[in-house]
Amino acid sequence: MKDINESILEFEKLPYLEKPYSSRLWGLPMHSLCSYQSKLKPAIAFFLSKIFVEEGDLVFEPFSGAGTIPFELAQNGIRTVSLDLNSVAYTVTSAKLNPLKKELILKQIKELENHIKISQISKE
Repeated sequence: MKDINESILEFEKLPYLEKPYSSRLWGLPMHSLCSYQSKLKPAIAFFLSKIFVEEGDLVFEPFSGAGTIPFELAQNGIRTVSLDLNSVAYTVTSAKLNPLKKELILKQIKELENHIKISQISKE
């Protein structure tokens, strides 16, 4: 882990307040999966991950919120343990870190369609 004082000085020099980083829409589209109160800007998470975390670190994120930091860390191959007491926050973070595969979604849609068809036939 890097020295905290050096990292803070390094962070103060970063362009996260400048365009294009200052936009809440900067970064990967998955960052916009859900609006969330007090959501951290993706650029801040990006720069925090670059200066405070090194390859091979395991980061504990006890207040993951909408998962901005854990998601950004995951993009750089950093492992996280992420928690939040709010079930919405937990679900959003989980969706960002463990996205469903398109094939699985299509299979589930097909199963639902079949279930609906069978239900309609049995009502007739």
